[in-house]
Amino acid sequence: MRTVTTSSRDPMWMTPLVKSLLKQKSRISIGSADRVKALNKRISEIICENRGNFSAAIGTCDWWKRVDDISQCRRPGAVLSLDHDSLRELNNHFAELCSDDVYPAPTPLEIGEEVEIPTVSERAVWNTLQRIKKTATGPDAIPYTTWKDHAELVAPVCTAVRLYAMDFKKAFDSVKHDLLPVKLKQIGLSPYIANWYLSLLEGRMQRLLYDGFVGQWKDVNKGTTQGSVSGPHLFTIFLNDLEISLNGKDILFKYADDTSIVSPVWKEQDNSKDIVRAFMEWSEKNSPVH
Repeated sequence: MRTVTTSSRDPMWMTPLVKSLLKQKSRISIGSADRVKALNKRISEIICENRGNFSAAIGTCDWWKRVDDISQCRRPGAVLSLDHDSLRELNNHFAELCSDDVYPAPTPLEIGEEVEIPTVSERAVWNTLQRIKKTATGPDAIPYTTWKDHAELVAPVCTAVRLYAMDFKKAFDSVKHDLLPVKLKQIGLSPYIANWYLSLLEGRMQRLLYDGFVGQWKDVNKGTTQGSVSGPHLFTIFLNDLEISLNGKDILFKYADDTSIVSPVWKEQDNSKDIVRAFMEWSEKNSPVH
């Protein structure tokens, strides 16, 4: 009896018969050209026939309808609902699959004095973080981009990494106009251009229009104009001096009104409180709502 192995990754036309003929062909000697030619013709005919049969059924409207009926993925209200007793039974079932009534505990290996403790170099950690692939967030809830983008910061072996995600509430509406002149001057902008920017914020008014309703004009003396070209630039300049570093490396990263702080924790050193305090002091001084 001859046997062949099939796999779910095989093409649909790759039937056991085709595999058997291919296996038979591989055993024919080089000198049997006529026999090889005959087998090639037979294999080609079967593959063409299989492709025709599958294409006639797979991919048609009736075929997909049958798939949907079986999977119930498109069935309205196809939500699985179980009572507590059924859930407990299901929980016990999965637990029994991974449990052994006669459990032989593993015996730890003996470690002799001559065995060296394995070490991982900082370079090896950095290389691993640089090669990390896009994957789902793990139990630590830290996205893969944090590890990859900040590899140089977290590569030194540390006990933990604290990630603080800050979001300024109504950020564009919270920019104080009296602080903008100093911040515009800090970036070396010409006083003419700085005053031109400030003039755009003078005498601003806004009103609400909705479904025929026209509100009264209201004076606005805070924030930057959303939807304008200058608004996002002024907000970026307003946050320009929000910087936090650790050991000479930036650990605060900004994107629009979202701010992330990456704080490594070593056994002998945890600067998390000081880092958060520095952020809060800047926020209170500049008064954006957070």
